[in-house]
Amino acid sequence: MNLKQKSTNSIRRIDGLGRVVIPKEIREKLCLVEGSSVQVFFDGTNIIIGKNDQTQDIMEQIKICLGAFEDFNIFAFVCNTKEIVASNSFAKIAVQQTLPKSFQEILFRREQKILHNNIFNPCKKAFTTQCIFPLISKGEVCGGLVIMTEKFCDNFNFALPVAKILEKLLN
Repeated sequence: MNLKQKSTNSIRRIDGLGRVVIPKEIREKLCLVEGSSVQVFFDGTNIIIGKNDQTQDIMEQIKICLGAFEDFNIFAFVCNTKEIVASNSFAKIAVQQTLPKSFQEILFRREQKILHNNIFNPCKKAFTTQCIFPLISKGEVCGGLVIMTEKFCDNFNFALPVAKILEKLLN
């Protein structure tokens, strides 16, 4: 790793308990808030701190949950706070597709949102309705379950149990 490329050009001091403050610009870029989980690695020379992506820990269960929507011809995907991590076969979405900032803002509002104007349509299909369920783990938004339909729909209560199951798996 080239530390000069990764550096924010700031020097931080370690306090008596071994703590280091992560610069605000980095916390904002990674959506780290108080209580966020991070992973700490040591490569023999450097200490590397990275955001913990909890969605990767339960990928098999996510795929099973997304598969349940296929029986109803419903397009669905799961994202972390930055990108798509999985989709059902109807959606056929490229994993690791970056989420737009407006979509991330909806996740961080922590409320279910139904949209009729497709603010984010990674499938390039003609969807009329999209519902976003933020996934919260240990008090922190860690991603979302997104359901998209080609027909107008104002009630996505059928998807709420799947969102709750994913949240329980993340905790």
